[in-house]
Order: sequence, then structure tokens, then C-alpha cells
Amino acid sequence: MNYPFSAIRQSKVSEDIVEQIKALIRSGQLKPGERLPSERRLAQILEVGRSSLREAINSLSMMGLVEVRQRKGIYIGTVSTPLISDPLRQLT
Repeated sequence: MNYPFSAIRQSKVSEDIVEQIKALIRSGQLKPGERLPSERRLAQILEVGRSSLREAINSLSMMGLVEVRQRKGIYIGTVSTPLISDPLRQLT
């Protein structure tokens, strides 16, 4: 018998952080060029470990959604909303 169930995917904390920041950028709550809180402070706000936060920031940086400036902080990148909502557009 075939059941209509599918496997439950356990998400990683870093993926949840990425999705939350992407949603804030999409909604306009985080604007291009805006500086994020320090890594330590952001980890406290999100109630996550710094290693998970670093992993998320690295992912966001690779997507071009944030820019990490050594000794200056993490800034929201200048990307268009379609790239955030449709990551396949980055492939074209």
C-alpha cells in the first residue's frame, strides 16, 4: 500500500538563519548597505551559536546577499529582489 507521506527533513540552524535574513531583505526590513549587528550580538538576538551564524553568513555572502568587511562588519548587499525570491535566476 502506498502512503501519502514524505520524509521529514531536519533543517539546519544555519539554513533557518539564511531564510530569516532573506525574508527580512525581501520585505524591505533590511536594506542594501545596512550594517547588521556584530556577530556576537546577532548570535544573541537569534539565540543561536556563533558557528551556525558564521555558516549562514558565509552562505549569504556566497549568494551576494551580504558583504563581510574585515574589521568593519557585515553589510546587506545590493541585490535585486527577484534574485532573492528566485535563486535560479542567478544561473542565467
